[in-house]
Amino acid sequence: MNSTVLEEDGFFAFSHLSPGNYTIEVKQWGKIVYAKNWDVKKDIDLGEIKVAVEKEIQQVTVTGNKKLIERKVDRMVFNVENSAATTGGDALDVLKIMPRVLVQNDQLSIIGKSSLKVMVNDRLIPLSGDDLVNYLKSISSDNIKNIEVITAPPAKYDAEGNSGLINIVLKTSKKNNWNSYLGGTYKQSKYEFYNENLGFTMNYKKITINSDINFYNGISYAQRDKSFIIFSDENIHSKFYAKSRLKNRFNGNLGMDYQWTKQFSLGFQSIYNTYDVQYRVHLNEYFNKPTSSILTKTYTAGPSSTNNTYVNVHSQYKLDTLGSNIKLNLDYFKNDRKENFILYSKDYEDFEIYVPTQDFSSRDVNNFKIYNYSGSLDGEQHFKQIRLEYGVKASHTKTTNNAGYYTLVSNDPSNQDDTNDSFAYKENLQAVYASGKGKITEKWEIQAGLRLETFQRRIISLLTQEKHTYHSAKLFPGIYLTYNSDENHTLNLTYTRRINRPSYNTLNPFKNRISKGNIISGNPYLNPSYTDNLELNYSWKNNWNTGIYFYRAKDAIDYAYYLNEKEEYIFRKAENCVTENSVGLSQNYTFKTIKWLESYLSLDVYYKENKSKVEGFKSNNIFSANFDINNNLFLNKGKTINLTILYQYALPQYMGTKKISSYSNFGVGIKTMFLDKRLILALNANDIFKTFEAKIKNDFKINKSQDTLYQYAQYIRFTIKYNLGNSTLKSKTLKSGNEEEKNRAIK
Repeated sequence: MNSTVLEEDGFFAFSHLSPGNYTIEVKQWGKIVYAKNWDVKKDIDLGEIKVAVEKEIQQVTVTGNKKLIERKVDRMVFNVENSAATTGGDALDVLKIMPRVLVQNDQLSIIGKSSLKVMVNDRLIPLSGDDLVNYLKSISSDNIKNIEVITAPPAKYDAEGNSGLINIVLKTSKKNNWNSYLGGTYKQSKYEFYNENLGFTMNYKKITINSDINFYNGISYAQRDKSFIIFSDENIHSKFYAKSRLKNRFNGNLGMDYQWTKQFSLGFQSIYNTYDVQYRVHLNEYFNKPTSSILTKTYTAGPSSTNNTYVNVHSQYKLDTLGSNIKLNLDYFKNDRKENFILYSKDYEDFEIYVPTQDFSSRDVNNFKIYNYSGSLDGEQHFKQIRLEYGVKASHTKTTNNAGYYTLVSNDPSNQDDTNDSFAYKENLQAVYASGKGKITEKWEIQAGLRLETFQRRIISLLTQEKHTYHSAKLFPGIYLTYNSDENHTLNLTYTRRINRPSYNTLNPFKNRISKGNIISGNPYLNPSYTDNLELNYSWKNNWNTGIYFYRAKDAIDYAYYLNEKEEYIFRKAENCVTENSVGLSQNYTFKTIKWLESYLSLDVYYKENKSKVEGFKSNNIFSANFDINNNLFLNKGKTINLTILYQYALPQYMGTKKISSYSNFGVGIKTMFLDKRLILALNANDIFKTFEAKIKNDFKINKSQDTLYQYAQYIRFTIKYNLGNSTLKSKTLKSGNEEEKNRAIK
């Protein structure tokens, strides 16, 4: 709920309203003296509101309930605060239950499409893989307003992200309001997890403050059962158990804005999180050959510590009352990770007889840092018939990875290869964009934009003395055509071109030893992959949405399998090895005709094929589908008891070279509010039937593998939260014809 006050001339405005039905109510001493419904789809002039009253008007209130999930021209919006299933979780928990979003093997993607990038408050987070997953786990779901899945990002957004962007929008404080809260969460899966949090927000006169801190502790567990077939004479079966204890994770967020004048505002946002993890991994590998059978037991343990720092300074200058403005953003991001792992390995002939001469031990020490500096200047101007957006951006990223591999025990000379490597990576990005939006006719509307990005990178490896440079200049167009036949029927056609640049880890040539016969490395010669996205969407009353989409990703990055020179083991190396093509049909419907029930149903049916020229890669294709249903039930008239029931089901699908089996998820959440909605209690159960288990198959010419992975998504989570605060600190009052209005709020 936001609030505003009248200007001296009696004018008022509400901004950032989502499309939907709203009711304006004017109350005098608790009695409604004016009420009217409005169907808001775009900017609207309410005209002059006349109220025939003699006494002081106490309040004008605009009320309306946002849908749990909203569909817009270029994005889907999930209103997190409306779902009981997200209370007490983190950003990754929310993404796992969102329609059209797939979270597998620490990768985020759009169902039927490819990978995407993550933003927080419209600002790109330069992380991937485990680093990104851990960062998302540090963001409390209670601090998230909504999450946007932008499948067709306009020109003002970075071109990074093959199939789009995920934008996490954090909550802001309400006008003339202060609020503080404290709470805690207990989560029981195979092991326990708990956190405590507190926060404070204030929006008074010219100052806005947002702050919160969170503490986390707990244990996570993953179990993997994997089989390898190398050629026809050797079979490897492995069992993997990983246990990690999260200790002392701290996440702090502080933001402040100051409205210097009616036109100019200045503010900052800072986020800091730190955590320590103690890893323990058990790996049993069964090698079956025609002449022998060997069991190799590998135990890996060690600490890992991570620190993330993010600072943003921003300002805005309003050019007029129509929404024209200029925005300046300066950003700094740092990721610092340190690891120290020891690996022990023992061999057993015929799976039972211990062979001491084959003992092997090694140590891996890594210190990985990312620094990112960026600045952007964006302008937006509104004219009578057209809206223009334009801007520039510059970004500099520097990474260093000091890695050491030391053999502690080995009787095999080929394994006695102590290695130290210092991997340095630098990149610079410059961008300029412009876009315009306007009406062609009364029913036709067009938006077109063009973004130019120039990119330079430099890689230096101390170990190999290799230096690699790469530079490019590419155009990324975006076209959006909209036809509104009437207020109930809307047709959209969109085309966007995107890019996916290699992550820092996939560029590092250093060979990481997972076990005695399992090695993985990056590739400094990787190139970006490019994607063309075409979508046609139809919307009926903004409740029923039908979409047809096609996308093509060229030179997508995946890991290819190779044999070393002596053919003693295989190793994985990152390559531009896949060209992906996909065509699909998406259907989603919001059912909200019953006051106490809101249901969202989503169905994606698609055909996908992957091709490659890399030797050993087998092309694949598949028809697949995903189904989601999310039910929100209000169990009492005051809507203080909210029950959420969700179900997800996915047919087998491909992610690059990997075939993922079908899986499903059933979850239930209930949220209750007491003491004038100040006390919140929530209970959530996820993966109740333990069906969120994926079997992953890889099929290369030199080997085949089947991998069953279960990361224990089954859990019960209990959350308690208490809100303190005052809905109005002090409201500015203005006289208008012997009438006074105050506390104008939107819900």
